[in-house]
Amino acid sequence: MASIKSAIKYLEKAFPDVMETAVFNKEGNILYSSNNWSIENEVRALLSVWWSENAQFININGVRYSILQMEPERFVATNRKKQGHLVGAATPSMNKFLIAHISPKSKGWFHGAYPTIARAAAMIETGLEINIEKGNKQKLSRQKKDVRDKIFEEDYFASFIESANNPSTSLVQQRSEIDPNLEIEVETFLEWIKDPEGLAGFIKYYLRENDSEMISRLSRIYQQFYKTFYG
Repeated sequence: MASIKSAIKYLEKAFPDVMETAVFNKEGNILYSSNNWSIENEVRALLSVWWSENAQFININGVRYSILQMEPERFVATNRKKQGHLVGAATPSMNKFLIAHISPKSKGWFHGAYPTIARAAAMIETGLEINIEKGNKQKLSRQKKDVRDKIFEEDYFASFIESANNPSTSLVQQRSEIDPNLEIEVETFLEWIKDPEGLAGFIKYYLRENDSEMISRLSRIYQQFYKTFYG
């Protein structure tokens, strides 16, 4: 139980938009759950849907979620009426599963939640704890948070492209200085790009939601990539 609690503590700090969590084994037995999230009677149904590979929706606590991604190691679903999202990950052995209920107000949850939840799931078995810098605890207003998110989403790719084109910061020259944890993050990001259910699924989701603001941001990012490779 100690490793589970450590993993949940890490998850809540690394991805604060997590509202509730539950951990269960492949037999459908609850090993941990948030005090305000009781899904004991629905875990077996969740596992059945997760393993079916073709289900389109699931009901948890009376809320209907549309399934966006479903692989043996990953589960992603959302409620169309803005009651939150479900993101789940299996442990490396596939013997245990961690599911999280994500706030409907979460920014970038579709691509940001799963990697963090997957790391937390791995911690359950390995017991490895990941330190998170506390940094400045000053609370940001909603407006400042929105500005911060926009800057990150729009400038992240621009910074990546600029670094890639700069010989002094090439991966070949800097490889010996790369932090192993950072390298894992980059490899995870590249896998997400290559995964048909990753970047493509992210874009399809916002097109389906007709989110004009996000589509506009994606268009600008695409233009930056196009300009980099084709001039």
